Amino acid sequence: MNRVLALLTSKVMYGKERSNIEVYGIFKSRKNVNLSVVINKDIHPKMKEALSSYKTIPIIVPERTIRKFRLLKFMGGYLLGNFMLLKALIKNRPQLLMMCSELDFYNFYPALLLYRGPIVYRIGDAPAFRGLSFRRYNDFVWHHYVLPRVSTFVCISKYIRKTIEEADRDTKNDVVIYNYPPSRKKQDNNEAKLYQVDEANLQFGFIGQVFDQKGVHHLVEATLRILEEHPHVLLYIAGSLNYVPDYAQMVQNMVPEKWKSQIVFLGEISNLDIFFSHVDVLCVPSIKQEPLGNVLVEAKKYGRPCIVYPNGGMPELISEGIDGFVCDKPDAESLYQKMVRYVQVPGLAQQQGKASLQSVDKLGIDRKHFEDKWNGVFDRYIFKKGINEWFI
Repeated sequence: MNRVLALLTSKVMYGKERSNIEVYGIFKSRKNVNLSVVINKDIHPKMKEALSSYKTIPIIVPERTIRKFRLLKFMGGYLLGNFMLLKALIKNRPQLLMMCSELDFYNFYPALLLYRGPIVYRIGDAPAFRGLSFRRYNDFVWHHYVLPRVSTFVCISKYIRKTIEEADRDTKNDVVIYNYPPSRKKQDNNEAKLYQVDEANLQFGFIGQVFDQKGVHHLVEATLRILEEHPHVLLYIAGSLNYVPDYAQMVQNMVPEKWKSQIVFLGEISNLDIFFSHVDVLCVPSIKQEPLGNVLVEAKKYGRPCIVYPNGGMPELISEGIDGFVCDKPDAESLYQKMVRYVQVPGLAQQQGKASLQSVDKLGIDRKHFEDKWNGVFDRYIFKKGINEWFI
């Protein structure tokens, strides 16, 4: 039996967590694999439910802070958490360790030092060690442990792989595997009533967390400008309005009363079939250097063109003018210039939508490519004779 230990210590579940659980599912479908998942003991119920079919090992995850009175609490959690992980490593004696968070390397560095086997790190964000608490410690662990010690970085975009190369790592053993978004649970069709009955000639859409780095204010600004010229356009914004309430309220206040029926805030949704049946073009105006967005892949699966900002890994999935557009700059003006093209050229959204669906196979972002590439990574380190004891 091949023993695999995976660390997934986030408290709540967002796109990154769903994608990692999807990878675990590939492990689970293979014979002779004993997979255990190390989780945060304070895990959110939704996350716990998503992992209900896996063997889980709860441990304490220290909350990083430099505040005087909380520092002692952090150190206590740091020591106890490392003890608990070390105990899990000794008990399970994994032949492969799966990592998916930069923070886990810093939080559990002492315990990880005693593990001698291969480490596969699915890296979904550019390294942020200098922006976290205990910068010097993080810098040391990243450069003296993570970069030389990880057997394979599985990067979710070429953009991420480039950041690893720039850190002077030899990336010959590293691979790029784009996300394959897991299926979201489809709830009842009551969500259909959130949408307009008499829809516009052209519907734009956004789905994601509603906060400033997602550029929702740029999207509203650009849409308002289009509405003044072409009033038969509609924008649906899907995402929780409670993630950053002050920002969400500010964005809603940007919309004048006369356009409130044209710019619709749906709140958090779960049924993508309904959402994309009401959306012609998806807008992903992320201001931050986002490595890749699950929603971009989801839009392609539904045959919808996308508009993205020229940041991070998003442009990798767009063929300019063929299946969407990449804005010249990450601002409202550039976004407007791309959005208005669909208004000015009838049928463009449908034409690009067909190309977007066809690009799924070309880019290798379908389920088969996803599973084949991950199985290739697994086969490097497990399912081989002679690989028995890697620990200490």
